[in-house]
Amino acid sequence: MMKRKWFILIITLCVVIIAAAGIIYATQDQPKKEKFFFSEIHVIVPGFPEKVQRQYGEKPETGKSTQGLSEEKQREYRERREKTEAEAVQSRLEQEEANKDLWTKCYERATPEQREQLEELKVKCSGLPSDYPKQILLIMGDLPEDTPGITLEQARAIIATLDIDDFSEDEALENEIIRRFNPIAGAPDYDGGSGFRTVIYYVDGDPSKCISICFGTIEYIDVTNHISETLFPLPDK
Repeated sequence: MMKRKWFILIITLCVVIIAAAGIIYATQDQPKKEKFFFSEIHVIVPGFPEKVQRQYGEKPETGKSTQGLSEEKQREYRERREKTEAEAVQSRLEQEEANKDLWTKCYERATPEQREQLEELKVKCSGLPSDYPKQILLIMGDLPEDTPGITLEQARAIIATLDIDDFSEDEALENEIIRRFNPIAGAPDYDGGSGFRTVIYYVDGDPSKCISICFGTIEYIDVTNHISETLFPLPDK
């Protein structure tokens, strides 16, 4: 238990220091990779009849032949095929949208001024810019400028209502804490990690003091005064 606590503390301290250094001065869009389409390039193979030549990238005709069908049946077949193709395109677009991170989604709908601020955040922050959801939402105006940071007293009061037996997985605990903290703080100041998730809320908006949620443990950390306190689970639980 002690080894695990020190391991979590060391990891969290590293994340807090890095996050604080990257975000404390923040108030660029990654160049989009060019996409190349070859639908207009003809692949001509000498010696083959012209009818077997296909445009590179062109989707080959699929499905059964409509020869011999009545005009009404052919129309129904075309409508079904168009509907199927449209649904496939819509599904792909929805999946692409779901895969976008918060920074990208906000950048796409941002004003020029907001885009400039998002680009500054991307340059100044460490890690991925989407790891700093509260800062992004403040830039976008999705959170009021005067959104407070959670206080230690508020965090203690919320955590006191938690029962360790209610959480069989760390993820469930993390999501529940976020759900309870967000009405006060708006969003986590940091939500990221490499291989594991660390969620951080700055206490009173001060990056040097934070509530850290990681590996099912909630810690209060004051980097300046070298204070660390386990808030959940308590040692006697």
